[in-house]
Amino acid sequence: MKHIITSLIIGISLLLATDLIIHKTDSTTVSIPVNEIDRITFGIDSESNVNVALSSSGATATAISEGTYQGDTHYAFKAIDGDEDVFWASNWDMPAWLQVEFAQVYNIDSIGVWWGSHQHDFTISLSIDGDNWTLVENGTSNNSEGSSPVYELFPINSTDAKYVKIDITSTSAPSYHIFQAIVNEIEAYCNQ
Repeated sequence: MKHIITSLIIGISLLLATDLIIHKTDSTTVSIPVNEIDRITFGIDSESNVNVALSSSGATATAISEGTYQGDTHYAFKAIDGDEDVFWASNWDMPAWLQVEFAQVYNIDSIGVWWGSHQHDFTISLSIDGDNWTLVENGTSNNSEGSSPVYELFPINSTDAKYVKIDITSTSAPSYHIFQAIVNEIEAYCNQ
């Protein structure tokens, strides 16, 4: 009986969990329930890898637009403040983009994204000068309409960059929603 109850509890917790999706360099993915891991230790060596996309690290964010609803504006900087519970949102725009400029050029080896409540088709690109971009990832966010934030980690071939940009080309948001594109947090990791 204890085994059945344990299985039922685990089954319910997995059903309610938001997944961490890790995209491996061999094009396979691993899905891990977020409530079963520590965000800092899920495969990024926190001693040597640093998120250089944080505003506290000197990064700045810009976007196609910033959506406001009932007096609450979802500024671009909210996607780099280290808090995945707040977000940047576009103001009706689709396609949309969010760009982060780091404090200096870093050798980036993975990109993390906390996706908001809409599923998006996207590309992620890196640049040294903000004009010439190298595509490092593309796909569809692994969340569903109305879901809690979902984290995806994209290991990439190490690339020198001063900028990271997410282009969102389509969304599951209904056309009457103000916030067509939503990114709760974008992270760029380098090995220091």
